[in-house]
Amino acid sequence: MLKKIFIKTQRLVDLINIKEPSNIVSLFVLLATKVIKKATLQRGSL
Repeated sequence: MLKKIFIKTQRLVDLINIKEPSNIVSLFVLLATKVIKKATLQRGSL
């Protein structure tokens, strides 16, 4: 299941990379930082 999502995401990234490489990179960085912040907040509350 997770592998399917990863492959789909990879294809999407490849498609967008052809048009706007810098845009998708910044978007993923933003998404990654949000996920990391959420994870650290949850770890802190435990």
